[in-house]
This record gives sequence, C-alpha cells and structure tokens, in this order.
Amino acid sequence: MQTLGLQQYYGSDETFRLLCRKIMALALMPLDKVLNGLEGIKNSAQNLFNSEMSKLLEYFEKNWRSNIELWNLFGFDSRANNACEGYHNRVSSRLHRRHPNIWQLINFMKMEEKRVENIRFQWSAGASRIKNKRTVALKKRIDTLYKRYSDYLINASDLLHGLSFIVAKKNDLRKRNYINISQ
Repeated sequence: MQTLGLQQYYGSDETFRLLCRKIMALALMPLDKVLNGLEGIKNSAQNLFNSEMSKLLEYFEKNWRSNIELWNLFGFDSRANNACEGYHNRVSSRLHRRHPNIWQLINFMKMEEKRVENIRFQWSAGASRIKNKRTVALKKRIDTLYKRYSDYLINASDLLHGLSFIVAKKNDLRKRNYINISQ
C-alpha cells in the first residue's frame, strides 16, 4: 500500500478499504475459490471512480496470482509466520542490540537451551501452551465462517466478505467506528 502510495485512499474511502481487505482475505479462501474471489474484487473495483485500485490489482496479478498454493492458508491450523515473528521478537528483546558479539549470542543460546528443556518437561507432564484470547476469538470466527460455508449457509462471496473483516487490524476497525464528540 505504502509503496504504491495508496494509504490515503485506504484511510478515506470505505469501498477501497473493503476491497483491499478482501485482497488480503484471499489467502484464507479455499484454493479453488481464490480466482473467483479475485474476479469479484475486480468487478467491484470497476465501480470505483479512481484508478488507484487498478494499481493494486495490477501489482497483485504480477506478484501473487501465480503459485497460489504457496501463500494460501485455507485448512492450515497454525500460522507459522506468527510463531517465527514471535520468536524473532523474543531474540531481539533478550539480546538488546541488533548485532551482538559472539559471546552474547552464545550466552543467549545457553539460556534458550535451558528454556526449551523446561518447556519439553512441562509438555511431557501434560501442560499445554496458553493461548492468546484474541487469537482464540479470531480462530473461532474463521472456523465459524468455514463451517457456515461448508454447510452451504453462505456462498464463496459471503465467505470472502466475512474473512475481510477478520484480516483488518483491530485498531483499524475501532477508528472507523469512532465518533469525535469534541468537534
């Protein structure tokens, strides 16, 4: 969005924002419905009076339309990217610098080894990972949409629309519903 200079449209145009969220939600759609979803987005984009959405769709076509299997997450229970980012944040916060020397890195790795041993011991004793309430709620919403879709209560277009609200950032949705009473 920023590279294409489209953040101002995302912030001010509700239709543009919805179509952007639908593009993001394509990753959660069933694999055989992704291209149909993309066509629906293109059709809706034709109703916009600016050409900005065409830039984004052109970028998507060029960079993401091929190899959909690589980025599609439908049916995956775990989001490996979140775990990787979480561990990267842990490493960064524990080392307190971007380029640690070898001794700091070795000491960190020793502490991590002890931590992993403790976690393995806890798991072998039957403990489970504490789940973030927000993550559990989002997963439940996704599962509910998938269940409604598989039970033919909603169609693929409705599924994409529902998923588009899940991929939106929490603070993004709050800003849209905020009313400034001081003016």
